[in-house]
Amino acid sequence: MCSCYVSVVVVHPFGLTSVFTLLPAAESSMEKCTKSGYEAATIEMFHESLVELISSIVDGSATPQKIHEELVEENGTSDYCTWYLRVLTATQLKSDPERFLPFVEDGSLDIFTFCQVGCVQRLHLMGKL
Repeated sequence: MCSCYVSVVVVHPFGLTSVFTLLPAAESSMEKCTKSGYEAATIEMFHESLVELISSIVDGSATPQKIHEELVEENGTSDYCTWYLRVLTATQLKSDPERFLPFVEDGSLDIFTFCQVGCVQRLHLMGKL
C-alpha cells in the first residue's frame, strides 16, 4: 500500500511534484487502517489532513506558498500527515508480516508485537518527526 504513495510521480503545472494515484489511495486508506486495528475516530482527523493536502495539490487550488506555509506550521498539517503516514506504515507491516519480519531489529518480536511496542516507540511519536 505505501509503495503506491511514491511509485508514479508526475510534475504538477506549478512545479510541485505530486502523485496523481495518491489521492484515491489516500482516500481509501482509512478502511485499510481500521481493518488493521486502528480506531476510525482516532485517526480520522489525521487522514482528513492528508487527503485535504493532496487534494489541494492535485486540483491546483493551493499555491506553492500556501502549501509551504501549511507544511512548516508546527503542530499542523505536516505533523498530522506524518503521523497518518506512520499509521499507514504500521498497517503495511501488519498486512504482510513475513515480508517485513527480516527488517525488525529485535529478532525476538513478531510483526504484530513490533507494531504494538516498536511502532509506538519508532513510528507513532508525534513530537519526534
